[in-house]
Amino acid sequence: MAIVKSEAIVLHHRDQGETSKIVTLFTLLFGKVSLIAKGSRNLKSPYGAALEPFTHVEVVFYKKENRDLNFLSQAEILNPFARIHGQLGRIALASIPCEMVQRHEI
Repeated sequence: MAIVKSEAIVLHHRDQGETSKIVTLFTLLFGKVSLIAKGSRNLKSPYGAALEPFTHVEVVFYKKENRDLNFLSQAEILNPFARIHGQLGRIALASIPCEMVQRHEI
């Protein structure tokens, strides 16, 4: 199991259990990856808003070969793209490439 660091764009997230999220990212070095962020739904989460869609982040995670779901260790916001989140039209346009990458097997 290797600890890796990469820049990424958050494509999607969904709740898992009571306190975790499964986050799908498109990383610069590893392509599309799915990570489980333990404790990310708690009020005092170390991830904050870093796991929101369209956010440009730098992530540290544990990568293990032959595993579809890896563990997220850290996430730091590089660019929140706040102007996207403010308007429905921009959200719709930003969703198109995210959805294309999400559905494509990379």
